[in-house]
Amino acid sequence: MFGPRKKWSDLPLAVRRLAWWWVLPAIVVAAGALWFKFGDSSSWFARGAPWPGLLVPLVVFAPLFVSIAAVSIGMRRLKRVFAASGGRVCTSCVHDLQGLGESGSCPECGRPFEIERDRRAWAQAGVGKPQ
Repeated sequence: MFGPRKKWSDLPLAVRRLAWWWVLPAIVVAAGALWFKFGDSSSWFARGAPWPGLLVPLVVFAPLFVSIAAVSIGMRRLKRVFAASGGRVCTSCVHDLQGLGESGSCPECGRPFEIERDRRAWAQAGVGKPQ
């Protein structure tokens, strides 16, 4: 029914870095919800100010929209680089590894690479096609 479970450590480092775009918006949403629940927001609504009705959408939806947009743009970039290099991309720094052997060290970041293993990792992350 469900595909194989993805382990966080098996995903390429470049994809794991994209996940940090979810952290700040999550903190903002949680802080906004806590402030709204425990803060002095009731006095704003009692005064009849016109803008408090925008507070919840701004606190919840703006950070959510920014994080979705950032992750989508990042994933599109990874897919574009992966396709342009024929699947020979460093999983850490997304450096094009064309012209290098099947394994070795990335000339950009120095991390070891193994093309077939890296292609499987990219496929698991949804960037490349499974080989």
